[in-house]
Amino acid sequence: MSQNDYGIGFYDTTIEEFNATVPDLAKLISKHGQGLYDLGGRSFWIHNAAPIGCLSYILLHAKLKLHQIDGADYGIPYNDIVQY
Repeated sequence: MSQNDYGIGFYDTTIEEFNATVPDLAKLISKHGQGLYDLGGRSFWIHNAAPIGCLSYILLHAKLKLHQIDGADYGIPYNDIVQY
């Protein structure tokens, strides 16, 4: 999963609704990772998700209030999601 996968999720859901999907998503990734391991996979790249609150298409779509924007003009609620 990448930033774009996370980002597109916000077009149809609220941040709270998206957060609710994270545990199931983590289980799904774990299940498929285990499946690859069972098939002989031994090298995996786990890549972190960068803050998505700085992506222009997120900021254009978001309806943020002033207190939800940090000093770099990034969307705080969207940056928080990658830590959820």
